[in-house]
Amino acid sequence: MRSGKTFGLYNVIVYIVLFIGLFCWRDIMKIIKIFNNNAVATISDNKNDLILTGSGIGFQKKIGDEVDENRIEKRYVYEGGEKDAMYQLFLRTPEEYFKLSQSIMEKAMEELNISFQDQTIIALTDHICFAVERYETGTELPNLVLDEIKTLYKEEFKIGLWSVKYINQELKIDLPIDEAGYIAMHIINGANNTNSNSTMKMIQLVDGCVSVISDSLGIYFDKDSLDYTRLVTHLKFMAQRIFSGIHEEEGFGDKEMISFLSNKDTKILTCITAIRNYISSTFSYELSEKELLYLMIHIYKIINLMDCY
Repeated sequence: MRSGKTFGLYNVIVYIVLFIGLFCWRDIMKIIKIFNNNAVATISDNKNDLILTGSGIGFQKKIGDEVDENRIEKRYVYEGGEKDAMYQLFLRTPEEYFKLSQSIMEKAMEELNISFQDQTIIALTDHICFAVERYETGTELPNLVLDEIKTLYKEEFKIGLWSVKYINQELKIDLPIDEAGYIAMHIINGANNTNSNSTMKMIQLVDGCVSVISDSLGIYFDKDSLDYTRLVTHLKFMAQRIFSGIHEEEGFGDKEMISFLSNKDTKILTCITAIRNYISSTFSYELSEKELLYLMIHIYKIINLMDCY
């Protein structure tokens, strides 16, 4: 029978052996590609392809060297089929563009209290790269949904404006305001719990409805006006309900109010019918009577305010 002292020494030895064994069995990440002093490619313990960035992580390294994990600042996971595209992006993209993207994302996280998907920095950096190339070659790319982004996503657009100013200062260039809208979309689509397909559908629905109203009533909207903002805000919430599968319940007196407004001015009925047909044919969604009523009230206000009789 072991003495207490012997038993204690035995336990210490076992723990040391286990610790050494675990350390030795740990998979060591090896460098398989060096992009620059601050970016390398490797394969993780669970066999995921990774690109690692960090100050000096690739400095004086060669293929097969062990990754200095203390220098890792960011990890970018990608699928096997994305390998060539990812490699090309890191090879052709100046390191400062990644730093610009990181600063923009940190600003958005701080101001909007959001987190981002892992791939967001890649998409944003790629966009900045091409935006600078377009600037240098004098190629314009108008943002066709800039007004909708400004109205629907005010806070994200503010970050976009800050980002353009920041990029212009850092790179001594003059990117246009259209880029603020594009960057805002990257923030919206890159945030966790955001469905980019639904976001684009929502913008399409709002823009389509505004066009239908404009064409039906023969008016031009002042997109900086309070009335336009109220209309677009209502359309945004309606779109969110539609794409979230939430259907408005019918309310008492809805039919009567719809009939009243329809008789009040034929333009209202013509306009609301065009909107209903647009949403039905484009998004396969039938507006409820309550949704129709809310839209008709907005249209009635627009007709009165813009003196379109």
